Amino acid sequence: MIKIDADKFLNTQYTQNNNAHIIKQKYLINGNEPLLIFESSQKITALAKSLEFTEYHLFTIEAKTDWNEIFSLCEGMSLFSQKLIIYLNLPDSALGTSITEKLSILDTLIHEDIILIFTYPRSAYPLEKLKWFKDFFADNSLIINCQPPTREQLPQWVTQRQNRLGLKLEHEAILSLCYHYEGNLLALNQILQQIQLLFGEKPVSKMQLENILFDAAHFTSTHFVDAALSGSLKRAFHIAKQLQDEEFEIIILLRQLQSELMQLIKIKSQHPPADLRVIFDNLNIWKNRRPLYTQTLQRLNFVDIAKAIEMLSEIEIKAKTIVSDSLWKDLLDIVILLSNKPHLPKSF
Repeated sequence: MIKIDADKFLNTQYTQNNNAHIIKQKYLINGNEPLLIFESSQKITALAKSLEFTEYHLFTIEAKTDWNEIFSLCEGMSLFSQKLIIYLNLPDSALGTSITEKLSILDTLIHEDIILIFTYPRSAYPLEKLKWFKDFFADNSLIINCQPPTREQLPQWVTQRQNRLGLKLEHEAILSLCYHYEGNLLALNQILQQIQLLFGEKPVSKMQLENILFDAAHFTSTHFVDAALSGSLKRAFHIAKQLQDEEFEIIILLRQLQSELMQLIKIKSQHPPADLRVIFDNLNIWKNRRPLYTQTLQRLNFVDIAKAIEMLSEIEIKAKTIVSDSLWKDLLDIVILLSNKPHLPKSF
């Protein structure tokens, strides 16, 4: 089993001469980034086609899937049959024994003239410890991770894309693209292609892009909570506006932010103060969230956190009892409190 990030896979150049050595019998494209999933699948298909895999079959795995049809495809091949690519879209849920048992049977039927391409709309990381997964993907397999780039990784992603397209974007132009299209790689890829048509290989500045960019960023509640905890006012306001425009349920934001603040209160309440690593372990704080927690704890005192929790409770009561247009404004008042900034930046 070999694991690779989608960007690395997509940026690897293969030649006609080495495709036979590169192609795998089983692929698992996992993650929730549509553009990377599509492009990874297209690249695998192109590699396979160069080796005369010309017959394609697609199955969506669900309760009513006819597995006998899949098995028959593998068993019914003759000397004169075309080489097969079988696409199997796995469900967005835990893979129960009803599926894993069928996969074990399928594993006994495939041969060198069959390629299996699985897509799984979750991270495969939790599956990697399971015996059936280790056995199925043990040999001649490639696991392609299609997770969206983080905010910090996005400028590098844009830089790699512009290199592939032959663009010459100035640094400020790249940052502007990231601001307008974070969390929406499909739209970001489309605008890069549009820029290629408009400017070709000419240098492109931020000012030149102003009339063609629009705010197509897509955010989740976690993006908002992280921005609020980190004290990033401009980012938190941007995310809140996008979520409000999408009619996102504000109660979800209130409760998620409240949950995080309650954890911070527990840590601040430790007497005497203990080693943060020990506290994080005791509270089962995920390792990837510990830097954010550490930064927030250093910036905020107990009183500020407690006040924010009180304000969140008041907003939730208001949301449940009256129709109010001020709920989002009230939420942003909490963001300002958590930022430790006495007033808004001029851009607001």
